Amino acid sequence: MKREKILLTDYLNSIFPTWEKEVPTFMDYIEEINLEIDEPLPGQRGDIYFVSNGAIAKYHKKIPKRYITPGELIMIKFDSKPLFFRALEDSCILLIQRHDLYQLADNYPVTIQLYDQLLAKQEQAADFREMVLEMPKLKRLEMFRSKFSRIIPLISRTELATYLGVSREYLRRLF
Repeated sequence: MKREKILLTDYLNSIFPTWEKEVPTFMDYIEEINLEIDEPLPGQRGDIYFVSNGAIAKYHKKIPKRYITPGELIMIKFDSKPLFFRALEDSCILLIQRHDLYQLADNYPVTIQLYDQLLAKQEQAADFREMVLEMPKLKRLEMFRSKFSRIIPLISRTELATYLGVSREYLRRLF
C-alpha cells in the first residue's frame, strides 16, 4: 500500500500543502480497498475515495456519468441520487470513512479546510461530462480521448456513445 499512499500524499500536497503538519494523523484513517473487474464500489454517503490504481465508472440508472482514473477522488454526497460505481479493471481504492473524517475534524478543525479543497477538486472532475456535452459532437470524442484514452478499451461502444450523447452509428463513423 506504500505506493498507493504516496500517490495520495502527492495529491494532498498539491491542493493543501500544509496538510501533514496541520492534520498529522490523516493517513492513519486511510483504508485500502481492492476491487476486481466489474466489482461494485461499496459506496457509503459521506465517504471519500481516492483511486490509486485502475479505473472506476459511475452510473445513475445505468447511464454512465463519470469515469475515475488514478489520482482522482470519489466523494459521495449525502443528498446524491442513487449511484452505482463499478471497477472497469482491477483497482486499488483508498478510503476515508465519514465518521473518521468527523473524528479528524474534532481533533484538527483545519480538516474542514482540507475537505473544502477536496470538494472543489471533486466538482471540477464532475463537471467534465457537462463540458463535453456542451461541445459540438465532432469534438466530444476527441476531448474524451485526450482525458480518458485508457477507458476506451474498457467500455462498450454503446456506453461510450451514451456518455458522449451521440448515437452508436455516429460514433461508429468516427472510429
